[in-house]
Amino acid sequence: GSRITVDHEQDNAGTTQREWSLVRNIQQIVDSGVSIFCGQEAGKDFRKILVEVLANSHPQFRVLASGRTEDKDCGIIVYDSNKFTSAGDQVVVQFSNGKKYIQVAHFQTPGNELFRVVNTHVPGGPVDGSAGREFLYSWLDNNNSGVADVLFGDFNFDTHQIAEELQARDSDWYSLCPNYRTHVDLSQ
Repeated sequence: GSRITVDHEQDNAGTTQREWSLVRNIQQIVDSGVSIFCGQEAGKDFRKILVEVLANSHPQFRVLASGRTEDKDCGIIVYDSNKFTSAGDQVVVQFSNGKKYIQVAHFQTPGNELFRVVNTHVPGGPVDGSAGREFLYSWLDNNNSGVADVLFGDFNFDTHQIAEELQARDSDWYSLCPNYRTHVDLSQ
C-alpha cells in the first residue's frame, strides 16, 4: 500500500522506528505460521535490516527483491525455504515510471507442485484505479499455463471490485484475503 510520511528517529545504522515496527510486524506474521507473503515499497535500508533479522530469528526465510540492492523501493517476496523451493529466476517488469512493477517468481512444493507468485505495485489510475483493473484483466485473460497463480500486491483499486470482477468471470477458484495492516503510524 501507500507509504505514509511521519517524523521518525533513526538508530545509529540509519534504520527508522517505522522500519523497525514493520520488521516486528513481519516477525509476527512469520511466527503465526505464514509461509509466504509479499510487500511493496520496501526501501533498501528496510530490506537490509529485514534480511539480517530473519537470518537470526527465522533463518529458513528468504527475501526476493524486485530490484537491485541499491534500489530505493522494491517489491519483496518473503518465503519459507523449508516449505518451498525457488524454481528458477524471477522476472520483474517495471512500469514506465520506474517505481511500479510486476514481480513474478516460481516455486515448487515438496510434492513437486509448481506455483507462481505474482507481487505487484500497479500505478493507480487518475481516479478509478484503471491501471490496476487493466493489469488484472490482462493477467486473467493471458495466463492460462496450468501453473497456479498466487496474486499479491497493491492493485490501486478496491478489493471488493476485484472480487466482483472474478465473480463476473465465473472464477470460482479464487480466495481473497484481507491485507495485513502495515501502515504504521508512530504518532498513535
